[in-house]
Amino acid sequence: MKKYLGFNRDLFEIVLFFIAWRIWITVFALLGIILLQPPSRDLFGGGFENYITNPLFWGWSNFDGEHYVSIAQKGYGTLTHAFFPGYPFLIKQLSPEGLSRIVFTGQAVSSLFFLLSLIVLWQLIRLDYPREVARFALVLLVTFPTSFFFGSVYGESLLLFLTLLSFFLARKAKWFTSSLIASIASATRIFGIVLLPSLFIEWLLQRKGGKITIRDAQIFTIALAGLGLLLYMLYLYKTTGNPLSFYTEQKFFAQGRVSDKLILLPQVFWRYFKMLLTVQKTSPLYFTVWMEFLSGILGSVLIVYGYFRKVRYSYLAFATISFLLPTLTGSFTSLPRYTLVIFPFFIIGSLWLSDAKKKTRVAIISLFVVLLGIKTMMFVTGYWVA
Repeated sequence: MKKYLGFNRDLFEIVLFFIAWRIWITVFALLGIILLQPPSRDLFGGGFENYITNPLFWGWSNFDGEHYVSIAQKGYGTLTHAFFPGYPFLIKQLSPEGLSRIVFTGQAVSSLFFLLSLIVLWQLIRLDYPREVARFALVLLVTFPTSFFFGSVYGESLLLFLTLLSFFLARKAKWFTSSLIASIASATRIFGIVLLPSLFIEWLLQRKGGKITIRDAQIFTIALAGLGLLLYMLYLYKTTGNPLSFYTEQKFFAQGRVSDKLILLPQVFWRYFKMLLTVQKTSPLYFTVWMEFLSGILGSVLIVYGYFRKVRYSYLAFATISFLLPTLTGSFTSLPRYTLVIFPFFIIGSLWLSDAKKKTRVAIISLFVVLLGIKTMMFVTGYWVA
C-alpha cells in the first residue's frame, strides 16, 4: 500500500512536469507567431494557406510533419520513404478523414505518448537510481531545447515510448514482449533497430556468463526486434526496387548529407568548425549550426562520462550507436532532435546534475528553458531548427 501511494505521488509530479512543459511551449509558440515573420511559404503544415488561418494549430506539423500528414492521408509518394510507417500508420488508424483531423490526431498522439514516456522513464530509472536522479532526468528531458517536437506531428514521442518500454520489459526479463515492442520501434524510425544489439547486450548482462548455445531461445526472440525494419525494407523493394530507399533519400532532405559513403565523426566536427567560420553570423542558420555542433560535443562527452559513471552497458550501447548512426551521413543535421530519443543521455546528464552545485543546476536548466522557448518560436513560424 505504501509503495502504491508513493507511486501516486510520483505520478502526480510527472503529470505536473508534463503540464508545465505543454504550457511553456504553447506560450512561446504564441509569442513566435506574434513576433516573428515566416521566412518563406514552404514546408508549413497543411500548406501555407491553411497555416496563416490558424498558425497555432497548423504550426506543429511544419517541415517533416507535413510528410507524416501526407503519408497518413494519401500513403507513400515520391521522396517520402525516408519517413518510416509506424507513426503515420497509427495516426491514420485513429483519425477520421480530413486534413485538420489528421493533424489534430497527430498532435494528440504525440502528446499522449510523451506523457507515457515520462512515466516509463521514471520507472526505468528507479530500477537503479534514487528518486532524485529520476527527477533530474525528467527535468532535463522536458526542458531540452528541442522537446517541443514531442508535441508536434513527429514520431519522436512514439519512438521514445517504444524504446523505453522495450528496455523496461527487458529489465524484467520479458524478452518476447520486449522484442515485439522493439520490432514496432524499428518500423517507426531507423533508431529502433539499435534496440536489437542493445537488447542482446542486456540479455548477456542478465545471463552473467556461461556458454552461449543455439538452444538459448532468447537469442531468436531478441531477433524479432528487427522485424519491423525488415518488413518495411521488403515493402520498399516491392514498391521502389530499392530496399534502402529510406537511407538513399536522406540526401534530398538536408544539405550536407551523403548516402554514397560513410563519414567518420572527426570529419563531421571539422566540417562544422569550418561552417561556423563561414556562415553569416546574422543568419538564423548560424544559430542552428551552433546548436547542431554543440549537440555533437554534448553527445560525445555524455557517452564518455556515462562509461566512467558505470551506466549500464546496454544503455551505453544504445546511446553510442544511436548517436553515431546519423553522423555517418557526414552531418549533425537534426541531431538536436535525434538526441531526444537517446534516453541514456538524460540519465547520464542527471547523474552529473545530481552531483553539481545548486547554482550550476539552476544555470543549466534555465539555459535549456530559454533555448526551448526560442526554438519553439522559430519552429512554429517556419524556421528550420532541427
